[in-house]
Amino acid sequence: MDILKRLDRFFALKITIRYWLQPLFQDRTFIGYILGPIFRTGRIATALMVYLVVIIIVAPVYAIWLLIPPYIVYKILTGIFNF
Repeated sequence: MDILKRLDRFFALKITIRYWLQPLFQDRTFIGYILGPIFRTGRIATALMVYLVVIIIVAPVYAIWLLIPPYIVYKILTGIFNF
């Protein structure tokens, strides 16, 4: 799941959640305290949606990849015992 690691470097979800209520770029003005949580909430929501879409797409591909070896073994065994 290297895709999720690369996405986390871009979205920095864990860090964004940690500093959710902090002002952006250390702007300690009233506007900084208002805009920081708003922008970070949007970034968190976007990251979670992207992660969900990636997992929905990648999980079936991974499941199919896991099922290929047992399928090959099954085909070999049925070919050996059914002349």
